[in-house]
Parts: sequence; structure tokens; C-alpha cells
Amino acid sequence: MNDIFLNYPFKYEIMKKILPALFSLLLSVNICYSQSSWFWQNPLPQGNYLSAVYFTGNNTGWAVGFTGTIIKTINGGVNWNIQQSGTTNYLHSVYFTNDNTGWCVGNGGIIIKTTNSGATWLGQNSPTVNALSLVHFNDSNTGWTVGNGGVILNTTNGGTNWISQSSGTVQNLYAFFFINSNIGWAEGDLGTILVTTNGGNTWNPQVSGTTRWLHSIYFINNNTGWTAGEVGTILKTTNAGSTWSPQISGTASLLYSIQFTDDNTGYIAGSEGTIIKTTNGGSTWTPQISGTTNSLFTIQFTDNNTGWIVGFTGIILKTSNSGNNWTQQSSGPVNIFYSVFFTNVNTGWAAGDGGTMYNTTNGNTWGPQSTGTTNSLRSVCFVNNNTGWAAGANGTIIKTTNGGLVWTPLPSGTTTNFYSIKFTDNSNGWAVGYPGTIVRTTNGGANWSVQVTGSSNYFYSVFFADNNTGWTVGFQGTIIRTTNGGTNWINQTSGVNSVLYSAYFINNNTGWVVGNPGRILKTTNSGVNWVSQPNSSVYPYYSVYFVDANTGWSVGYPGFIFKTTNGGTNWVRQISGTGSSLFSVSFANANTGWIVGDAGAILKTTDGGGVIGIQNISANIPDKFAVSQNFPNPFNSQTRIEFSIPVNETVRMKVFDILGKELETLVNEKLNPGSYVVNWNATEYTSGVYFYRIEAGDFVQTSRMLLIK
Repeated sequence: MNDIFLNYPFKYEIMKKILPALFSLLLSVNICYSQSSWFWQNPLPQGNYLSAVYFTGNNTGWAVGFTGTIIKTINGGVNWNIQQSGTTNYLHSVYFTNDNTGWCVGNGGIIIKTTNSGATWLGQNSPTVNALSLVHFNDSNTGWTVGNGGVILNTTNGGTNWISQSSGTVQNLYAFFFINSNIGWAEGDLGTILVTTNGGNTWNPQVSGTTRWLHSIYFINNNTGWTAGEVGTILKTTNAGSTWSPQISGTASLLYSIQFTDDNTGYIAGSEGTIIKTTNGGSTWTPQISGTTNSLFTIQFTDNNTGWIVGFTGIILKTSNSGNNWTQQSSGPVNIFYSVFFTNVNTGWAAGDGGTMYNTTNGNTWGPQSTGTTNSLRSVCFVNNNTGWAAGANGTIIKTTNGGLVWTPLPSGTTTNFYSIKFTDNSNGWAVGYPGTIVRTTNGGANWSVQVTGSSNYFYSVFFADNNTGWTVGFQGTIIRTTNGGTNWINQTSGVNSVLYSAYFINNNTGWVVGNPGRILKTTNSGVNWVSQPNSSVYPYYSVYFVDANTGWSVGYPGFIFKTTNGGTNWVRQISGTGSSLFSVSFANANTGWIVGDAGAILKTTDGGGVIGIQNISANIPDKFAVSQNFPNPFNSQTRIEFSIPVNETVRMKVFDILGKELETLVNEKLNPGSYVVNWNATEYTSGVYFYRIEAGDFVQTSRMLLIK
């Protein structure tokens, strides 16, 4: 990027604004958030990892987790609604003192609070950037949170101010428990256990007798408590922690969460779906049937019978009979979906791990189809609502002629792994894989013939614009092209040596290829030349899709979605609402599309994924150049910038960090007179001061904006 500090007046302009900006960072602010226009269709209510759950009674509760996820129920978990947290940071813990007032903590030292049951969340000043693992309040004013590097924070005014307490350790702390406002314990890495008897003013180490990581601690009175951790470790004390004695858990799982409902009855949740229970104070622990192999991160009981557990892939479990039975409140498959294909706004298929195939005929609800295979299906393709194919591991190719009601295996003649399949009509199709494998059929898949490529690289994607002209891309920047249906394949120069995962063409000349790291290539001459397109991702793109010469999407890791409306000259990030890897994207038209990915993720949009880039908001001709302060400011994730131009002019708007490094170009085009708005998505950037600079003819202006996560 360019160093704009070479422009001395601009450097001075920035420096004048640094001090007040840094001062404002110390203030508590209202975090605003632009709601995602991508929404979950699977799993439901959502598919991000849930790290914590808290209920204020048997009806009202919240769960929090990955990418700032917060969901709420008011009917005991029968229904859950997504709330806007205002952050994409991982939230590790949630606690409410009543139905209205609660706090969440997470990565980056984030602390957020609500006083209206989660309708809005306010950022609180946190004196640390270390990840915070647990938050708990004894009343509406007094609370603590602990985290990495031995961090312990305390508030006595509901979080208006958080004060660091000296823990005396640099070990990561994962949990704590206060029996009253003075006496509490904290624990973490390498068997660390600390105790305080004065509200945390001083913390003293206790001898745990283990070097295992300890993840959860619970006391039922001033003397009796338990802690649980890795490799099935359970310790108990009956003398306030002066001594800790091991108990036999009967498992080697990592134990994440422990709670007792009375002196004798307790529960622990852990990895691999582990739930164990004791009815004698821990003398014996008995496994319960969770019905899942997902890791379970937090358990909470509201009475002796009613409890919830949350965990990996957004799983939510509930019991109403003391754990004798656990019922899953979340729904939907959590297999990896590798490929999605739609023939219209209603009809589509998603294929994935273990031979998984799901279908929708209304664009909203999905149901399983039997494929007759347990091999992973990496690609699915249809030529109409009835006829389609899927390809995957061990040479698997299957076909349906009735929309997937019946899938029939086809003889591919190989046991290679296929990664992509493409048909141009009912007869002509190609499948590609490793090593350098391309097979073709001209009779709908009844017979397949191997084509000579001269390559032993992995091929990850194949695309044909017609029955003759096609491309295959893969490992080490490989792009090969054919103009005779694959009889001959010719190497093209991609200009890169990285993995290319996906190709898409809108005609015989114009196409895009995406890959790793953050690689987007475009050609307008059938691949004779490939030009790298600028974008702000350094992570892999796994799939690209265009609906016309201008409008397209590229998706990848971690939950990244980028959209262009000018053929790739500019790519703008959209909010996906997930951090999962996204492997495939398909659109039925410019507005309606789906994305699939890791952990069963199926996302849908009906507005193209949300407003991006520059929009004309008024055709009235203003009398002068002007640019407004971004709104909201301070902001989290997304903000809007409005500007006006009185004449036809080339407008450039760029974003810079506090050191003057150019980060992104938001506008770079000639515009007609009028008023415009442009969005900046700062999801991948850290909290701090940023600047946007607009140049339009002789008009130049720089403004400061404040990102707080």
C-alpha cells in the first residue's frame, strides 16, 4: 500500500486528531451494528459455536458464542431469536442479574452490557485486550471477569468502571466462583487455583495437586467445592481449598463446565458429548446420554430438574428430569456441505460429507435425500429441476433424473477423488480431481472416458461455457483450457503459484478464478491474460459465482463473503454472521442466493447479501462539494459515509490507519452530480482510529472515525 505520510499536510492533519481520538477510546460507547442480510437456514436457530448459556428462570435465557453470536429465548428454548451484539469477537461468557440486565465478555477484552434484555448492547471500557473467559455478578453492581495472562477485573458500579486486580499469575484463567462479595476462587492453566477473602484485593495461590488445565469451578458453601478440567480431572475440597482431593470421573474427556444443584447432586459437561452426574457429592460420577459427540462447553441448571447445555456447532440440549433425558433444541445436520446448486429461487441441493445430500423445493426448508453412498460428495450440478449429478471421494459419481428422489451410482472408471463436476446439458459433462484427472461423458454419465491433461496436480474446479470451451483450475496456480471439449487441454499462465479453488465464466471470454491467499483473477480474453483483482482478504476463497458481467460473490474462510457490482474492480465484504469456512455459493438471480459450508452451514439472502459499495441517494444537484461525518461513529463492523458533488467528477475515497497506511479504496469512479453514500465494512480490522480521505477535483477532505469492538 502507499504511504500517504509522504503528503506532509495530510500527515499534519492526521496528527492533530490523534490525541482526542485516543482519549475517546477510553470512553464507554454505544456499539452500533449493521444487521446481516445473510440469514441461517441450517442449523437452526444458528450454527456458530455456543460457548455459554445463562437462564434467569425456566423460560428466559441467552446463549453466546463465536463471531459475537447472542441468541435469546423466552419460552425455555422452544424458540431462539438472534440478537445483535455489535461485535464479531468471540463471546465466551454471559451473565444476567435479572431479565433485563446482563453482560457478555470475550476475545479482545470485550465487555458488553444490556439493560433492556438484549435489545441493545453497550460497550463498556475494558482495561485489557486479553481474551476474557467468564463473567459473573453477585448483584447489579458487583462483578468480576477473568481471562488470559492472569487477568482479573472487578467492577462495583455495574461495569461503568472495570478495575484490574493483581492475580499474581500470568497463567490463563478460565473460571472463578464467588460464594459472597468477599470470598472467591479463580482457576486456569497448569492447575492454577487462586483464592481471595477480600473481594479480590489480594489473591493467594492454593495447591491443587495437578498440572492439568482447570476449566470450571463451583462451590456450594464457604468450604465445599469442585473443579474440573482436562483429561477428566475432577478435584474436590471440603476446607475452602486448603487441600484438594482428586475424584474419579470415569472419563478422559476435557471437562468444560460443572454445576451442583445441592450438596450432593452435580453435573459436568465436556468434550465428545460428555455429560456426567453425581448424586453423592462426587464420590461416584455416572455418564448420561447426551445424544451427541459434539463438545459441550457450558451447563446450567435453574432447579433440580431443569437444565441446558450448549456447545459445538450451535448445539443446545435441555433436560427437564435431572438429566435422565436430554433433548436437542437445535436442529439440522452439522455435516460439512461442500457444494450448493440452485436451478431457480425454490429448487436447490446441498451436498457434503458422508454422502450427505439435502434438497429444498421452496427455497426455505431443507430435507435429506438418500444418495446410496457414504463417500463425501464434493460437487453437485443440475441442468434442470430433475436431472443432476454429484461427484466426490473414491471416484464416486451419482445421478438423478427425478430431482433427487433416487440417486443412481455411475461407473466413473476410477477411484480418484473428484472435487468438481460440470454438465452443460443432459449429455455432456466433466469431472475433475487428483492426480490431474479429468473424465468426460457424452451420454449423461453412462460412460466416462479419461482425458489427457499432462498434469499430476490437484484439480479443484471445472467450468464449461459451452460444450467445447472450458477451464480447469487447481494446485500451484494451474489453469488449463480446452476449445474442443477436452480432447486437448492447454496450459494458461495464471501468474500465481498458489492454490486455485474455483472458476466461473459468464461467456467464452470473461471469467474469474479464486483461491489462496485471498486470490481473485479475472480474464476478458478467454484466459490468454489473467489479471489479479485487489481485495482485502488474505484468507482462501473457495467459491466464486457471477450472475452477470458486473455482479458476483466470492466466499471462503473464515466466514468471508465478498461482493462486487463492477466486475471485480472493487470487492466489498458482506457480513455473513458466521466464522465457519464457506465452501460454495449459488444464486438464482441477483438478489436470491445461498452459501454452504462447515458444520452444516446454509445461509440465504434475498437482497444480494445487503447494500454494498456506493449508492446514489439523491439526484438533486448540490451547490458545493461536501462529505459528512461517518455514521455511526464510534462504530463496530460497519459504518456509512455520505458525500455530495455538484459537478461530474472523478471521486476517490480511501481508508487509512493511524500510521497512514492505505487500507482500502471505497470509491474510485467518475460520478454524476448528486448525493451518495458508501459503506465501509471494518470487520477484519482491530479497534482504533482510522481516517477516510475524499478527493474530487480540487476538493480534498480527511475525517477521523473510531472503530471499537
